[in-house]
Parts: sequence; C-alpha cells; structure tokens
Amino acid sequence: MSVQAEVADPPPSTPVVMLAARFLLELFGLVGFGVWGWSVGGGELLGGVVAALFVVAAATVWGVVRVRHDPPGKTDHPVIVPGPVRFAIEIAFFGVAAAGLWLGGSRAASETLMTCVVVLYVVTWDRQRWLLRQ
Repeated sequence: MSVQAEVADPPPSTPVVMLAARFLLELFGLVGFGVWGWSVGGGELLGGVVAALFVVAAATVWGVVRVRHDPPGKTDHPVIVPGPVRFAIEIAFFGVAAAGLWLGGSRAASETLMTCVVVLYVVTWDRQRWLLRQ
C-alpha cells in the first residue's frame, strides 16, 4: 500500500524542476549561514569554525524538523511538527540566510536569495497551502 493511499490529505505533486530549484535555494541558504558565521567569527580559523557550526545547525533543523508526508513522502522523520511550524521554520531559515548574506557584505546575494524564494513559494503555492493545513 503506498504512502499516498494512507494520507487523507496528500501533498500536491511537485515538478522535478521545482524540487531542483528548491534544493539549490536550500544550498544557497546554507551558504548564507556560512557567510554569516564567517563574518561573526572574524574570518581566519575562528570564522571557519563559527561558519561550520552555523551551517550544521541550520542543516540539522532543516532536515530533522519535518511535516509527516511532506515530499519526498518520507514518514519517519525524527521530529514531526504541524505544517504552520514547518512553514515558519522555512521562512526563518531563508530570512536568516538572507540576513547573513547581507551582514556578510553582499546585499545583492541577499536580495537575490529572497526574490528567488518568494518566486518559488508563489509558483508552488499549492504546497504552501497544503503545509498550512497540516
């Protein structure tokens, strides 16, 4: 029996190109956390350590705190949260990443990240609606 058959309100299907765009934005977001950590740590060795800690913390929260049946459909996430909580985490992730890029000295990269996130969230509005109903 498939996961889709067990779900009363299954997540909307997402085209592969949108999943790829989302993945690239997640990577760009992690870069934002790294840039922020580097600038907070003052560069050099301490900056590298702080950057690594920021990236690992952000990636851990992003990957561990999930909504049940959120694509790719995995149901055994370590921490299951309601959809609005996950939505808030996503917005905070990208917002802090953009702030990190801005504070790290790249206003253009910050604005580009947020513009792309807004466009992706508008294009995949059905996922956002589904997420907020969970």
